[in-house]
Amino acid sequence: MSLTEAELPTGTVTFLFTDIEGSTTLLREACDRYPGLLVEHRRLLREAFARHGGVEVDRQGDAFFIAFPSAREALASAQEAQSALLDNPVRVRIGLHTGEAQVVEGSYVGMDVHRAARIAAAAHGGQVVLSQSTCDLVEAELTDLGPHRLKDLLAPEHLYQLGGDGFPPLRTLYQTNLPIPLTPFLGRAQELNEVTQLLTSQRHCVLTLTGPGGTGKTRLALQAAADAADYFPDGVYWVGLAAVRDPALVLPTIAHALGSQRDLRAEIGERRMLLLLDNLEQLLEVAPELSNLLGGCSQLNLLVTSREPLHLAGEREYAVGSLHEPDAVALFTERALAVCSDFVADREVEHICRRVDNLPLAVELAAAWVKVLSPSQILTRLDKRLPLLTGGARDVPERQRTLRSTIEWSYDLLSADEQQLFAQLSIFAGGCTLEAAEEVCGADLDTLYSLVDKSLLRFSNERFWMLETIREYAQERFEESSDKVGRERHARWYVRMAERAEPELHTGRQPQTMDQLDAEHMNLRRAVEWALEAGDYQVALTITGKLFRYWDARGYAAEGSLLVERALESSPADSTPARADALIAGSFLTHRLGTEELDLLRARAAEALRIYTGLNDQVGSARALTYLAINAPTVPEAKALLERALQSAQAAGDDYYVAMTKANLCECALRENDFTAAATLGEEAAAAATGLGDVEAIALNNRGLALVRLGDPRTGEVARSAVALAVKLGLPHLLSGAILILAGANAERMPQRAATLIGASDRMQESLESPAREPVEGRLYDDVRKALEVTLGHDAAEEAFQTGRALDPQDVVHYALESA
Repeated sequence: MSLTEAELPTGTVTFLFTDIEGSTTLLREACDRYPGLLVEHRRLLREAFARHGGVEVDRQGDAFFIAFPSAREALASAQEAQSALLDNPVRVRIGLHTGEAQVVEGSYVGMDVHRAARIAAAAHGGQVVLSQSTCDLVEAELTDLGPHRLKDLLAPEHLYQLGGDGFPPLRTLYQTNLPIPLTPFLGRAQELNEVTQLLTSQRHCVLTLTGPGGTGKTRLALQAAADAADYFPDGVYWVGLAAVRDPALVLPTIAHALGSQRDLRAEIGERRMLLLLDNLEQLLEVAPELSNLLGGCSQLNLLVTSREPLHLAGEREYAVGSLHEPDAVALFTERALAVCSDFVADREVEHICRRVDNLPLAVELAAAWVKVLSPSQILTRLDKRLPLLTGGARDVPERQRTLRSTIEWSYDLLSADEQQLFAQLSIFAGGCTLEAAEEVCGADLDTLYSLVDKSLLRFSNERFWMLETIREYAQERFEESSDKVGRERHARWYVRMAERAEPELHTGRQPQTMDQLDAEHMNLRRAVEWALEAGDYQVALTITGKLFRYWDARGYAAEGSLLVERALESSPADSTPARADALIAGSFLTHRLGTEELDLLRARAAEALRIYTGLNDQVGSARALTYLAINAPTVPEAKALLERALQSAQAAGDDYYVAMTKANLCECALRENDFTAAATLGEEAAAAATGLGDVEAIALNNRGLALVRLGDPRTGEVARSAVALAVKLGLPHLLSGAILILAGANAERMPQRAATLIGASDRMQESLESPAREPVEGRLYDDVRKALEVTLGHDAAEEAFQTGRALDPQDVVHYALESA
């Protein structure tokens, strides 16, 4: 249900929550009737709520969340609902709590909402339970149930029951010393459910929540322990160990938490109990003693929070990561409202949460700044995360009052070798492979494993990486070390990667190589930036000169062009292969982005040709002649240059540039409107380019451009192959062109489809860094669009164009392939 804020009661509001008790048992006992019973139950409840002015805020499964402007009406509706269900086997528990409404984006937030939900969860089927605040506003026969600690861990709440019927004790906390947080538990519904299930499964006597500082391990552990309390009839106890440094004091600290001075094994014995050992990472040497304790206490379970696991037999590790973004936004909003009652969340909040890795502690520290900064100002100041993320509540441990001190807590527990490697790994932007860590940082697998184990380093998809907030701290430690050699090793590693990747970009391995470069994109950029800062121009020239086709294919043409320009401007005008490659890269990328400085592009390609010729590099000469041709002032001059390029490529035996020059000769014929010659050249180019990556897609597109002009029935098949290949290789600019050709192929037979494809191609083209179409494509686009407007009529054609523009990219491909 979607409500506007105007529809929700405001001011003092009574919140009512319902849920079905024993739905699994009911399903088993009334299998065939179950769906009908649920439908009837919903109808009866909704009727009761509506008669008393209740507004349905939300429904999750068969649980209702209703808001009432009047506590009396809320209680009357609850009583009526329970009476209506007397003849229905569905048993519903209802909880009510009255408080001040805080409305954010069409729903309620705040402590009072959480309190009402927990009151309902504590009740039994057929029971209506009220808080003290609701009790004070109603006149009814109520039974005083006394004070109870609800499982949201907040301070004890005095609860009352409607009527005098006897029910079992409420499902609240007992035999526990779990601390009372000052804020409600938000988000992590999936994680809480998983941890609670692990605690109650009896398959693991030790469950360790691991993760870096600031991820909220303690808060999740406390809530899971509270939720699992019913499974531990002899108590759930929290043992705070953050201030303990001597492992010998762990067992005495546990005994103190239990209020015992006896031998711990004798005290616990066969009691079915849960101990929450909080912040154990600095005390891991106690693991053997804990193992002995478990061995003598068969019903004892341990829930542990630590940066790393204990490595005990029977231990299950549960890694606690960052929040899901919606939960992070909800947390930010809740904490912001606590310090600024008129705070209004906007889209910047999402960006703030993303910038701090959705870490709970970082989100809370950022939210505290809404007292003096707008979300956009906070976002601007988060360019450097750690300085802003300070403060925090004074009643939490000092190590949790700033994100820096939280990370520093973990850093101080590392050995010297671990600290050194932790700092060195910050060189990598976006993570690294094992091989890169070994080569650049001299890492050994044991130390890497230890850093992962201690939650300062992550490992996934065969890459080691850090949360950016943690990496920023590691960078500070690295800068203090003045390890300039590390940066140089990093740059040299990525030079070698670029040199290995370039020839593979001209083969059938192009997709895999592109994927590898995607993973290393930030590292490659950082290597060029460092080289430019350090004056190591050969590194900058080599990487930019080798990877310009990758940058173009992946939509990074503007970034690549900027890096190439900086490298060329900073380096001496020598005659090295690296400079020649960079000159070609600059010529190509600037052309791709669209420029009127054709003289500059030709001059760069000419300079590159002189260097390649002097080095007797025929492949390089073919490349330079190709880019001279691309920027030639006339088609005849372009064709002459391409013929020379073809000869050089053939002499060198370079299949890629043989195919590339043939594809470009096809384009020359297209520019001269010689579509018959273009079709022949396109076919030759496509045959020569088979399995050679992007040049095959270029050749297919050019052939399709010729065939569509000739009205050739093979156009659809060729264009469909071009679409499939562009998708496979990840070439969005060629995909847009291939879809345009399909539109042309369908224009007469299926004009509606053709117009939809035109719109889809339009949208794709606009998303590119260089949205202007090449001249040959541009003319086809204009001609097909005008023809469709005549065939369909302007309004119908425009509607189909807009339909195509609205298609999801994946749907576009599916639609395109089935339309040929």
